[in-house]
Amino acid sequence: ARRVAGHGPEPGVAAAVLAGGAAKRMGGDKTGSLLAGKPLVEYPVRALVRAGLEPFVVTKEDRPVIISGVKTVIEPPGPRHPLLGIATALRAAPGCSVLVVAGDLPLLPPELLAWLAAHEGIAVVPRAEGLLQPLAALYGPDCLEPIETGLAAGRSVIATVSEMDPVVAEEPELARFGDPATAFFNVNTPADLAWAERHLGGGQP
Repeated sequence: ARRVAGHGPEPGVAAAVLAGGAAKRMGGDKTGSLLAGKPLVEYPVRALVRAGLEPFVVTKEDRPVIISGVKTVIEPPGPRHPLLGIATALRAAPGCSVLVVAGDLPLLPPELLAWLAAHEGIAVVPRAEGLLQPLAALYGPDCLEPIETGLAAGRSVIATVSEMDPVVAEEPELARFGDPATAFFNVNTPADLAWAERHLGGGQP
């Protein structure tokens, strides 16, 4: 895999937190679930702010997210697909690269996000524990067309992003910012939420 290098966000890089998922395994509003007393979605939002970015939240009309000082962008009602969130984020920031982060990733280090945001290219996607992490990745404006094509074809986000020949940030690079397995830990179930809270030790976003 190609190596990437960078030191901080580039001007014109936008940031989006995706919060439009169905959250079936959480029994409803996953990103609104409380983690150490704060809504789950606030953790990636605040991490992006600390990384020097101005994030907006992409969500469904029936799943409003209200965070003081943070813009909300409403994606179409269907389909419920991560590619729709990424496409909506790119459309909301025309001509910009967009650092896209899922709303269920509460443990991403701000330093890692700043490092990702510093890169240019069609896509810069981390790989942790052997898996691409397309929901904590940087997408250039040229990514919109292949993402919308993948969405229309009903393809998975992994398959679609893989075909875009992304620059891959591998674990040796990611490990400079902490344990990648922890950084990319996503909350899907109440047990995951409890694990993240134990890891935070009651910390604040």
